[in-house]
Amino acid sequence: ELSGPPPPSRALPCSGRRRLAEAVRVAMTQSVLLIATLTAIATTAVMALAGIMATRQGLITDGGRRCLAELSMNIFMPALLFTSVVKCPTGEPCVPIGEMANKAWFLILFPFVVVGCGVILGKLVGCVTGCPASFRRACVGAVAFGNSTGMPITLLAVLGPVLKQAGVLKMDPLRFQPVYLLLYPVLQWSSGS
Repeated sequence: ELSGPPPPSRALPCSGRRRLAEAVRVAMTQSVLLIATLTAIATTAVMALAGIMATRQGLITDGGRRCLAELSMNIFMPALLFTSVVKCPTGEPCVPIGEMANKAWFLILFPFVVVGCGVILGKLVGCVTGCPASFRRACVGAVAFGNSTGMPITLLAVLGPVLKQAGVLKMDPLRFQPVYLLLYPVLQWSSGS
């Protein structure tokens, strides 16, 4: 008698289960990241929309806008960054700042990459758009240094807790922002001006 192939087993072999579990974990991580990113973008959009509506209704005047910008850049953001570095999560040991800088050493050099790519992109934008020669350097500077620290702080503040809760991150990413900001303002105010 000829026997056909053995009936398919309903149970996956051990390696198949591991691959399936890994695929599910990756898919869950990607969906968590997508939801966290959309939440961060929605938070930023709601904040911007509130500012637009308040300005259109006359609640925020030009002087008020200037005052809010000064408060934000000179008091609120530095205070947020300082507290993100020095506060220790409940039940967790504090990470020494030197150790944190050692873990994130590449963030000290990353402003060179960001600014370098911005300069290249700015020159490309100037050429493609036919920017007048008298405005070309300003165009390059606007692209290279177009991102204030407000947007990354907002995104990290919203994304961090969600990704930490999902197990994607072990630490709040906002704690590493000051490491990046050690060099970025130096480049911004030296080569940007």
